[in-house]
Amino acid sequence: MIGYSNGKAFEKKVLEVPQVVIDKLFSNQSKVKVIYHNGELENNHSFRPVAKELREPSRQVNKRWHSQDIIIFNLTDRHDNTFGYISLDNPIRPVVPTSEIFYNMEIFTNLASLAIENFYRFASLEKRNRRLKQLLVTSNLFRLHLSLSEMMKEIVWAIKFSMNFNLVLLGLVSRKSEELEIKSVACDDRIKTIQLKELTISVKEIQTLFKKEYSRGKSYLITKSEPVLRKLKDIYYNKKVDAIGNRYWHWWALLIIPIYEHGGKIIGFLMVDDPTDCLQPTAEEIHTLEILANQVSVAIENRLTYLRLRDQTNERKNTTNEFEKEKAEGGIKKLVDYFFK
Repeated sequence: MIGYSNGKAFEKKVLEVPQVVIDKLFSNQSKVKVIYHNGELENNHSFRPVAKELREPSRQVNKRWHSQDIIIFNLTDRHDNTFGYISLDNPIRPVVPTSEIFYNMEIFTNLASLAIENFYRFASLEKRNRRLKQLLVTSNLFRLHLSLSEMMKEIVWAIKFSMNFNLVLLGLVSRKSEELEIKSVACDDRIKTIQLKELTISVKEIQTLFKKEYSRGKSYLITKSEPVLRKLKDIYYNKKVDAIGNRYWHWWALLIIPIYEHGGKIIGFLMVDDPTDCLQPTAEEIHTLEILANQVSVAIENRLTYLRLRDQTNERKNTTNEFEKEKAEGGIKKLVDYFFK
């Protein structure tokens, strides 16, 4: 859905239009169109820019503007993907604009699209830097006083709020069963969280998803329905609604980021699902998640190293105390034997 605020303080709603409607209006790659009150979308004529007026349907005979007519500008990025629109209505002169005005509108639409895209591109870079700063500068991943389960819980919820995914899973590979056990879940639904934690998946089955078509750097973006993930999807999604278009997130999609130990062996997986914007993640977002997966590996290794060193220190301390106790007891015994024997 794309839309805009109605500007009324007492009504905090957003007027939205389904993305598929806008895509259908501009299926012929035009930038500006007029929707007349007596026209239908099925009568979609293919107009070439400037050569013919970009209107839907053709110009009315009386050239009068009707109160239900509307002009729409298509805002697209550099890949011709629609990210918004501008609508015009109620002209000062109640007549249909001329072809010269539509030509100027098309130029304005291109410039507006360029300006908005550049703004959001810099805003997304700034947002990405803030995410990295929030997750790396803060000590959430390296709080050694937390248990391993508490630390992993901190990690998944930090990723959920900073990367805008509604579901984040962190699973570790069991050495005994060679299965992936879900250790921590970031999800707003408590029932689903409990059910997902009880889920186990064979590592061999997960490795079947490591296909070239799914490869995204060091990660894997599942873009087709896979039987391996069926249980996970059945638990999380109450209704499986198919999205229209390759740029949107489908219910069967899943982003899997392997977690490697220092020697290069996979010790677990970070899995994210259901983005808040319903769009597939960009290359920058995937790279950020890969950095976070590496930090998860470092945090787990640091925690295990800390526990091992703590246990060794306690053992040495206990051994030292026993030795000093025995030494003290031996000295008193000698003194007693010297005076009373």
